[in-house]
Amino acid sequence: MRNIKDKNRQKIVFSKKRLIAVGIFTALAALFIYLSFAIKAEHKYVRQFCAFFGYVSIALDLYNIGRLFTKEIRQELYRRISKAFFNIAQKLKDVAEKVKKRLGIKTNTRSRSSDEVNIIINDDRVRRKKQRPVTKRRFSSLSEDSDRIRFMYVKFIEYKQKKKGNCHSYDTPNELEEKVAENETEHELFDIYNPVRYAEKAYVTPNDVKKQYDYLVKKVKLK
Repeated sequence: MRNIKDKNRQKIVFSKKRLIAVGIFTALAALFIYLSFAIKAEHKYVRQFCAFFGYVSIALDLYNIGRLFTKEIRQELYRRISKAFFNIAQKLKDVAEKVKKRLGIKTNTRSRSSDEVNIIINDDRVRRKKQRPVTKRRFSSLSEDSDRIRFMYVKFIEYKQKKKGNCHSYDTPNELEEKVAENETEHELFDIYNPVRYAEKAYVTPNDVKKQYDYLVKKVKLK
């Protein structure tokens, strides 16, 4: 499934003209800034002239860097970087969990997110949160796209638990993905959910929400 997913990834392309402009303005900025320091102090106005055009070149350089990729490509780059970062964080966490198990240290399940502890998987070791989790609210009442993704993630895991019975409250999202994800869209749900779960502000597009909703509403009850 991973191979199918990778093939369908958006190709990273950029404007060659913008890239050339970035190279030119980078060289000009470096040259003018260097001259502003290298020219002797008595040539005050020449130094100021070089410094001014050096800063202008830097500004134009940054502008062209910002326009090097389209909005969609910038979103794709952000998503890939976010995914890589959170995958590393998850792997470190998995390693820490394995070390704890070998050392006989009990895992503090109460530190898990309210999304996971409220999935319909009975586990007496997990205490209920006093706060009302997003999973106990209606989908239609959620105003944030990140909350909608969390809601659909939990409904998806509940659906898979009823279907397969192999999901546990102590499973990490990566472990659950290996157990239950069967196609590209299901893998994408985990890719979107990981940053939403671990980051205070995660980038989720309305298209992400719509695609997952259109897919899951045929399988689970979303309101």
